[in-house]
Amino acid sequence: MNPILAQWLPAIFIVLAVWVGLIYNNKRLDDFKDVMNKRLDDFKAGVDARLDDFKDGVDARLDDFKDGMDKRLDDFKDVMDKRLDDFKDVMNKRFDDSKDLMNVAIGQSKAETQTQIMESEKRILQASRESEQRIIEAITGLERRVGRLEAPYIRS
Repeated sequence: MNPILAQWLPAIFIVLAVWVGLIYNNKRLDDFKDVMNKRLDDFKAGVDARLDDFKDGVDARLDDFKDGMDKRLDDFKDVMDKRLDDFKDVMNKRFDDSKDLMNVAIGQSKAETQTQIMESEKRILQASRESEQRIIEAITGLERRVGRLEAPYIRS
């Protein structure tokens, strides 16, 4: 055997063995990579499915919550509308009662004023009659005086 070949032969076998080992390990790594990728894809699909289920569950609960809140708000609005209508009815009744009381008070005041006007007119008429009576008495008294003063002249 050739001495150079004898020197390189063990190195060539070692390199060849390493190369076969690398190819074999590379194949195994590719297989491992494929298995891991499949497992990761399966895991990702499972996580995505669980997240979708969770999202659907949360959406359903939020929709239920929203529907419940809408119903409660509608009920609250109905109660508030009824209370407002009741309040308006009470206030309108009180306003009507107050208006009726004011009309009665105005009517009474008007009647009292008319009564006072009539009494005033009666007093004025009475005072006018009394003044007329006094004037007549004064005129009659003046006529008597004038008659007494003229009597001596008329007799002669």
